[in-house]
Amino acid sequence: MTANAGYHAYATGDVLTAAQVQFNLQNQTVMYFATSAARTTAIGSVTVEGMVTYIPANGLEYYNGTAWTGVSNPGDITDVLAGKGLTGGGTSGSVTLALGTTAKGDLVAGTGTTTAAALTVGSDGSTLVADSAATTGLAYVPTFFAGKNKVINGNFNIWQRGTSFTLTTATWTFVSDRWQVYQGFSAGTCTVSQQAFTAGAAPAAPYESQYFLRIATGSTNTSGLNFRQLIEDVRTFANQSVTVSFWAKASSAISDLQVDLRQNFGSGGSASVDTVSSAFAITTSWVRYTKTLTNPSISGKTIGTGSALEVYFQTSTNLASSISIDFWGVQVESGTSATSFQTATGTLQGELAACQRYYVRFDGASYAVSGYGTFTSATNAVIMTPLSTTMRVTPTAVDYSNVSVFEYSAAFTPSAITIDTSYANPKVVSVNATVSGATAGRSAFFRTSGSTAYYIGYTAEL
Repeated sequence: MTANAGYHAYATGDVLTAAQVQFNLQNQTVMYFATSAARTTAIGSVTVEGMVTYIPANGLEYYNGTAWTGVSNPGDITDVLAGKGLTGGGTSGSVTLALGTTAKGDLVAGTGTTTAAALTVGSDGSTLVADSAATTGLAYVPTFFAGKNKVINGNFNIWQRGTSFTLTTATWTFVSDRWQVYQGFSAGTCTVSQQAFTAGAAPAAPYESQYFLRIATGSTNTSGLNFRQLIEDVRTFANQSVTVSFWAKASSAISDLQVDLRQNFGSGGSASVDTVSSAFAITTSWVRYTKTLTNPSISGKTIGTGSALEVYFQTSTNLASSISIDFWGVQVESGTSATSFQTATGTLQGELAACQRYYVRFDGASYAVSGYGTFTSATNAVIMTPLSTTMRVTPTAVDYSNVSVFEYSAAFTPSAITIDTSYANPKVVSVNATVSGATAGRSAFFRTSGSTAYYIGYTAEL
């Protein structure tokens, strides 16, 4: 580029040459100089505020009355700092600011005046609530709505039948309420027991639970592990996505525990339908396992007596001896993701009542009494017991131990106790107690035999 002719002061009546028009008039609007020194030489004596020049090394500059100032950086901002709840910033070049979050769903919340912090996203299905005790004033808590979890006693806190079971026959046996284990081991070598959590050690913090269930082998298993609960209506979750979740751990790693859903259409119904999951590898520490299954439609199926949706845990291979498997927090819910664990009813009283819809047991120590009735003959007493919970159906069976039937001051050991189908119903249990030597017409009731505690239980299980 040809430099301009420098600054030219015009006088009235001057006649401009072509060179003056080009270099002094036209180019003088933005004057070009090769260097700062050349600019000083050319216009140093006539420099006035408002002049604009271009120098290749400097770019555009204007004279502010005291110094030449670059037009490209006229501001006074020297850096951009990341404030509370933000990351990034810088002192030069392209500057970016971002929220100070680390995962999907994280929030930035105020912690005080002009301060903030990231709030980590809660578990699936949890709810954000105000919590003055939390640093951010917010907290995620489990969302509760009754009936979400179709499994009853999923936290294994109800054990009406006892707290330890030694299984000796190849049959389904009820253990913790609503749960059954199939004994496929050598005689007397499979045990199921109630285990207590150390306070604060439940795996789903901050959810606290009292117990978990343990299945232990004593010798090589001959048919794999089989553990289930029957959900009363086979239509439950029909044609829906169902997510099963549970916590488990084992004394030694197990590679092939699977959880299945089985639509059992009951006696007189259609053939059962299994929905089988892939196998889980169970470790020696508490881990939550989840699986989403598609439960089939029941269109065209015949529903028979005792139909149920089975939640079924099993291993496909035999288990070695001296292995224990622990379970807790079983949940079966609609949808494609596992939400925060909750029991079916949300309260201990509610879970007990839900369990007693299927089985109820009356326990008593010395002199404790249950039921009231009459000796109808010298060999039979009809005894009725009102129930606090309406059972699923009229009870179908009785189990008992160390029970006596009392007649005023005499006690009789029953040879049999059976449901009295003439009077029993889901709200009042009526039984016939077979005895010998009683007096007809006298009152009758159950009480312990001697000082040892007794129990009598009534079942309406599926």
